[in-house]
Amino acid sequence: MTDDESGEVAVQQNGQETAIDAPGLEGQIHVDLDGEHPTLHIPSKVSVGYWDDDDVDDEAVAADGGTTTRREIEMRGFGLQEEHANIGLFLAVVLLAASGAFLGSPVASSGLAGLAMLAGGVFVGYVSVRSRWSDPA
Repeated sequence: MTDDESGEVAVQQNGQETAIDAPGLEGQIHVDLDGEHPTLHIPSKVSVGYWDDDDVDDEAVAADGGTTTRREIEMRGFGLQEEHANIGLFLAVVLLAASGAFLGSPVASSGLAGLAMLAGGVFVGYVSVRSRWSDPA
């Protein structure tokens, strides 16, 4: 494998794809869970092993025969941390209040600036609200 080749492991579920860089892999391993049956696409040079649910303990089986702890990552909303979402909500309120002041101005350029602030406030507020108060999936 040359330096410019790199592999990737990707999982597609609910229309979203999550990928992890795998420099030691030549090609891409792709798991598609959106179809009627789960589909796995692997490069031809990858060895494949199969096991039944009865063969596996509660712990995940690692490739070397050992076990590893399982990590689960949960994403909700747009993935902003709570502190960042709160800052975004404050910024959205400031932008919306300022847009009201600018939209009331008789000067055309102030009205355009007010529309830009209004659009920015709505966007930042939407992203922040989805991140702050969305239910975990």
